[in-house]
Amino acid sequence: MKVIVLIYISDISNIEEFISIIKEKSFLARILCRIIKSKKLKNIIKKIVYKIYLRKKFYYIKEDTILMYGIKVNLINIIYNKRNLDKLILELSKKNVKNIVLSKKLKENKELINKLREKNIRVIDGRILYEVLIESMVDYIFKVQNANIHDSQITFLIKQNTKQRENTIEELTKKFKITNIVSDNKSKFTSLRNRLKLDYGIILNVVENAVNVVKNSDIIINYDTEEIKDLAFKKGSIIINIDSKEKIDSNYFSGINIRDYEIYIPDENRDFYKKYQNKFDISNIYESICVYEGLTMNEIKKKSIFDNLSIKYFIGNYGKISGRELINIIVNKYYEKAWQI
Repeated sequence: MKVIVLIYISDISNIEEFISIIKEKSFLARILCRIIKSKKLKNIIKKIVYKIYLRKKFYYIKEDTILMYGIKVNLINIIYNKRNLDKLILELSKKNVKNIVLSKKLKENKELINKLREKNIRVIDGRILYEVLIESMVDYIFKVQNANIHDSQITFLIKQNTKQRENTIEELTKKFKITNIVSDNKSKFTSLRNRLKLDYGIILNVVENAVNVVKNSDIIINYDTEEIKDLAFKKGSIIINIDSKEKIDSNYFSGINIRDYEIYIPDENRDFYKKYQNKFDISNIYESICVYEGLTMNEIKKKSIFDNLSIKYFIGNYGKISGRELINIIVNKYYEKAWQI
């Protein structure tokens, strides 16, 4: 059986969490916690142990072996401490670590991420899986909203074209009434336009300027365009930001900006999900397994279908996006249209 080693980094800024980890491995720590009755004395000892430990060791390794999707996975949990950041990076480099999954908390630590990247250590963030799941995300949105996708308009903002992106555009174009592509190089999509016209009689609108198309679009897929904050969007539109987690706070935008997502793990992996969902994004762990297997984008898509992967929820400007938010935005849009009539 193939064995994959995944290294996950979590935080120990919380003393109580740190002590609970130490107690799992240290017989002496468990005895001390039992015989010392004074709460005040316990807290003093905890602080002393915490400080001594951090001086002697810059990380603590906790290792688990799990079976996920028929693959044996060794999860090595390295406990991170800011004051020993450089030592941690050096140790990872010595071990020739190339890919890292950070805890939810540490994903916000830009200093750590930048130093990892400087050493060519890749921080897996779910962006590959994000691209693969675009069709599922769009279907999920329209299912929750109970809206008609065939009466809607979609726009793709794209600079760098790939085979996977073309496949996604082709599949979604078949579902929407109008499909637009905004790109600074229209010739990149000539073959796709011709194929859709010849095989399906579908006209694909490819333009260089986003202004006139995003203002009429219900869904905007932003692959890699940064200059979108000043665009005027249709009221109630939904932006799916693939390459950027930036918030869109603009007077020209009153819709939903999807910055991230979480996946639903099927029943056979429920125990794994429950164990790690509080500390890590499951989508990142799933992607890390795909990376370690060396799967192509097309193979990841096939695997996600085979594994019956689905969208659990989206993350927007202010955290988790509820199904009610997705419904309300389309209800408000219809109300406004009825009022105008």
